[in-house]
Amino acid sequence: MSCSFIFFKFAFLNIKYLIMKKLVYFFIFSTLFVFACNSTDKGTSENTGENTSAQANDEQLKSDRPADSKGKFLVKSALIEYESVMMGMTQNMLMYIDNWGELTRIEMKGEFMGMKTHNVNITKDSVQYVIDMIKKTGQKVIIDKAKNPENIDFTALTDEVIKEFNLKKEGTEDFLGKKCDKYSMSYSKTKMKGTYLVWMGIPLKTDVSVAGLAMTMTAKKIDLEAKISPDLFNIPEGIKITEGLNFQ
Repeated sequence: MSCSFIFFKFAFLNIKYLIMKKLVYFFIFSTLFVFACNSTDKGTSENTGENTSAQANDEQLKSDRPADSKGKFLVKSALIEYESVMMGMTQNMLMYIDNWGELTRIEMKGEFMGMKTHNVNITKDSVQYVIDMIKKTGQKVIIDKAKNPENIDFTALTDEVIKEFNLKKEGTEDFLGKKCDKYSMSYSKTKMKGTYLVWMGIPLKTDVSVAGLAMTMTAKKIDLEAKISPDLFNIPEGIKITEGLNFQ
């Protein structure tokens, strides 16, 4: 996910900011990346041969991550396709992961209130670039994981993070053939609450609401063999980048 994805001091954000921020991100990650189970779910995990094999593969992936990695995922690279729904609007999203999540690119296209949207979020070197591909503008934002509920690192949860966001592990569920940890979260400062299905540190399915604004996001496909080009994490040509976040 960068879904390490952008989300800072939500208490000071207005509804327009929240809407645009959610359109761009992730889980997430979010962060962002915000999802609910549907009929494709297999329900609570059972100890079948298939699940045992999948768990063995997961353990191998985990053991491959270097101890000094700054990434927050347990897969080195992946391409994940998501579908998000917010305020009756459905959008498709692609999430590119490389170097265990130190590099991420989230690309979302759709239509919002009659206007086409094309947003890109690139994370590298602990910095996020939030880019509007239609307006050819972008913002550079320093990541503050400690204050960002959608930048939660599910592979290294601390007591402070668990307490701050009232995180609770609610068991496990199978989704897309992956054994996921299920978490609930309630962040009172911004009235943000929801549930996450997390696999290898990546939220695959989430159902979140922020100040009454609800959003669901569901992974449709996970490709661990995808070729991830380094060029994906470069700022596209012709984009004017400014400091800080401004959706005016």
